[in-house]
Amino acid sequence: MRLILGLLALAAAILPAVAQQAANPNADLSVTSPAYPADRGPRVLIDEGHANFHTLDGRYAPFARLLRNDGYRVGAHRGRIHAETLAEADVLVIANASPPQVGPSAFLPLEIASLRTWIEAGGSLLLIADHRPYAGATAELAAAFGVTFRNAYAVHPGNRGEDLFRIGAGLADHPVTAGAQDDAPVTAVRSFTGSAFTAPDARPLLTLGEGYLAVEAEDADGIEAAMAAAPSAAGMLQGASIELGRGRIVVLGEAAMLTSQLAGPQQRVTGIGAPGAEQNKQFALNLMHWLSRRRGY
Repeated sequence: MRLILGLLALAAAILPAVAQQAANPNADLSVTSPAYPADRGPRVLIDEGHANFHTLDGRYAPFARLLRNDGYRVGAHRGRIHAETLAEADVLVIANASPPQVGPSAFLPLEIASLRTWIEAGGSLLLIADHRPYAGATAELAAAFGVTFRNAYAVHPGNRGEDLFRIGAGLADHPVTAGAQDDAPVTAVRSFTGSAFTAPDARPLLTLGEGYLAVEAEDADGIEAAMAAAPSAAGMLQGASIELGRGRIVVLGEAAMLTSQLAGPQQRVTGIGAPGAEQNKQFALNLMHWLSRRRGY
């Protein structure tokens, strides 16, 4: 009975989180000590060329506002990725590219090759692929960096959708969590039902603990039925960093943690500002400081 109640609570937590999501206009995205002078920091482009679920003026508007408050210059990357468009960015953010109508990959081989060349020459990539179908759409791009996504939901039947990572319990000792200069350290991060991946040559940031499953359901409605046959996801990653040539990559298996959204008819806050996510804003800032090579990172 306890397991059944846990599964029902989990479903109630997941369903609003994957539907009816909108940017939270009331989120506290202030930055006490900006890393860069206003509109003079590194250039960040947020991808909109691959039917992305999160875009600059959509669900990632709070993330963009946070970065602008920190001094970054933020814009949209539209269309296919190639060398000329990448020349306009210091950091490229790809959040939840959608599967195309033909084929499983959202990214063409030429785009993947261009991205790898750009990163090796010093560019930085924040690559985010949430639960199914987004993990599948990003799998070929991630594979170019040694990352293997499970196109599934990473869920724990007993935690009611509260995916909490703490230092010593899934949150790694890493420059992102330690902070540098006047950046505060991060001791806890919450994610909101994402995917899981493996990356043998990456440095872990977020590691799923015992009890997590990789549930290969078609959508959130099918999670409970698919859970009995789901393999373990314990030890798999939901965050990691990679250094490639002169460039840097952060891979995340969940997108809501870096923004702030209102989900479902009750307008429940997910991401920055949600219970348990009190340090997510600092995590997002430290992560971007690592990618943009702020002094000390």
